[in-house]
Amino acid sequence: MNEHQTAPKLLLPSEYLAEATRLVGGAKRRVYLIGLTLFRDDVTKNFIDAIAAAAERGVDTHVAADFITFAYAISGFRSVPLTYRSRSISAITNLKKRLTRAGVQFRWLGQHYGPMFMSRTHSKWLVVDDVAFSFGGVNTEGAAFSGHVDYMFKMENAHLADLLAAEHRAIETADRARQTSRNHRAKTDFGTMLFDGGKAGRSIIYNTAVDLARRADEILLVSQYCPTGILGKILKRKPARIYFNRLENVSSKFNRIMIRLGKRDWRENNLYERSDYLHAKFIIFTLPDGTKRAIAGSHNFVAASSRLGTREVALATDSAAIISQLEKFYEEYVK
Repeated sequence: MNEHQTAPKLLLPSEYLAEATRLVGGAKRRVYLIGLTLFRDDVTKNFIDAIAAAAERGVDTHVAADFITFAYAISGFRSVPLTYRSRSISAITNLKKRLTRAGVQFRWLGQHYGPMFMSRTHSKWLVVDDVAFSFGGVNTEGAAFSGHVDYMFKMENAHLADLLAAEHRAIETADRARQTSRNHRAKTDFGTMLFDGGKAGRSIIYNTAVDLARRADEILLVSQYCPTGILGKILKRKPARIYFNRLENVSSKFNRIMIRLGKRDWRENNLYERSDYLHAKFIIFTLPDGTKRAIAGSHNFVAASSRLGTREVALATDSAAIISQLEKFYEEYVK
């Protein structure tokens, strides 16, 4: 790390929103935002408006969210009351018009992929000039900032910001061509970024977790859902602490289905006992020599993400500064 860069800092959702809004308000060169969902509501409106204002100032501004946002706005799909306009279909459509008029390069990703759950974009990041926020699970919607146990890392690192901005443009290009982007790795000052490009049946994030799990003596896993597939089988044979949502934490019909499908194999092995909805996703591996590795990002460590070809981003790292912050987050908000 050079003298102009600082160590990564874990931010809680409300801290992330405040810092992101502040930085976007002063952005000079670029703003790149991607996530699964995008809503302008009472919580996110200042942030969204700051993005529009940045574009109006001539800042290179790109926003992309998955087309499944429209499905999330349907109350039968997601158990959120539709008592305010921000979740109506017309409001979502108007949001694109509002941002596009301001000069934002805006794209709904995955409009032409066919089946609803195939090749979705689940990655989350925000780039503001040379600052990057990523490797957590926070989407741009009010619910993500109230009641969700989650975080984002803030990294003041020009190289990492460049890599995320380049990946963002690559996703836009692939989506225009109705294609997936490529799986790949990228070295950074803090570890290796892992990108799942959306190819069904392939996930370098999941495969990296499997490889580290096989080598580890102890494992701590925190996720929205219980681990499945090969990773789940490995964890059953290892000293592992597993935390994921119980059904009583979940209002979304889709998320209840996901947990039901996986929890049959875990039953009482789930250690999560808090009432807040767990949305963070990371694994910490303790290797035989006592060193630790971590994977943190958007991937929930379920095999379905690989089979369905979900775009994801994660950081594989041995950084003591990052791992210690993940452990502190676990102690304070998960355990």
